[in-house]
Amino acid sequence: MEVHHHPEVEKKGFKEYLLEGLMIFIAVMMGFIAESVRENISDREHVKQLVLQLVQDLKTDTISLDLLNKSEQLQMAKNDTLIQVLKEPITQVNKEEMQNLILFCYDVNAFHPANGAITAIKNEIYLKSLSDSKLISYIANYEADETFYQSIYATQYENLRGYLQPFLSQHFTSENLDKGTFNRKLLNGDMRDLKQNDMIQLASDVAIIKVVNHYLSHYNRDVKKKADVLIQYTRKQFHLE
Repeated sequence: MEVHHHPEVEKKGFKEYLLEGLMIFIAVMMGFIAESVRENISDREHVKQLVLQLVQDLKTDTISLDLLNKSEQLQMAKNDTLIQVLKEPITQVNKEEMQNLILFCYDVNAFHPANGAITAIKNEIYLKSLSDSKLISYIANYEADETFYQSIYATQYENLRGYLQPFLSQHFTSENLDKGTFNRKLLNGDMRDLKQNDMIQLASDVAIIKVVNHYLSHYNRDVKKKADVLIQYTRKQFHLE
């Protein structure tokens, strides 16, 4: 009958167990640290992409605002010309010129901000690089002015509907209204049921429209300034220079 001898297991001392436990602890900690570093690098790269897109969006906004401001300035100049024409005696006014001016003034352009990056940043503000900065505060300042600017646009849109649209409907011929609205070219100077008092009233209405165009231009510049400030802060804070 064979007798199987079990190999003797070397007994470890307390120091050896302690050393093994320490090595396991260090290995686990190194794993956590490596993962943390990896996530930190990933977050920083993600934040960099967000702020780069933010700067690009804001540049797009400033270009749009510049174009809109030129339009608003031109609108005010046309408003002035139209007011002067409307003050002339009805028998002396060039009705084709007057109608062209009215159609030109019957216009307001909306501002459509490129806010994709802002939305993404607000959704991910928990990221350390973002939460440790003043970026959200600068964004809030920009959005506050942009929202107010949009409210002025809404007011002007209602002014055009309330003041100019009824005049167009009551005094333009259908042919001129059709051609003038879509092609900016009238068939002739014909008008319907136009009286001197109609022109006097419209002059006052256009004066109100001009005031709102002035505010649009003023706050347009304010929004652009806030956009420029936000661009400068973002570049400096996130080392994008």
